[in-house]
Amino acid sequence: MQPLAFQRRIVYTQGVHNGGFMVRIGVKEARANLAKLIERVSSGEQVVLLSRGKEIARLVPPAHQPKKLPSLARFRMSVRIRGEAASAAVLKARKEARF
Repeated sequence: MQPLAFQRRIVYTQGVHNGGFMVRIGVKEARANLAKLIERVSSGEQVVLLSRGKEIARLVPPAHQPKKLPSLARFRMSVRIRGEAASAAVLKARKEARF
């Protein structure tokens, strides 16, 4: 992970519940580096926001990752169309209805 410009002001502490590290950072520094903090949170770290040395908020990764849906390519390949295509049936019905 690349070093952040504000690292001299943050404090790392060992997380008790998840075994990972927790970053403690002031609100002013967090505002200036929000994109980088979100990147760190998405990689599994927790970020504690401090205002005047007191904890006011936490940024934590989601408890569970959303389940990725399987690809439909295999299913589409397994489906076999029987009979004529729907578009052909519609065109045929229209033509017959006119005469």
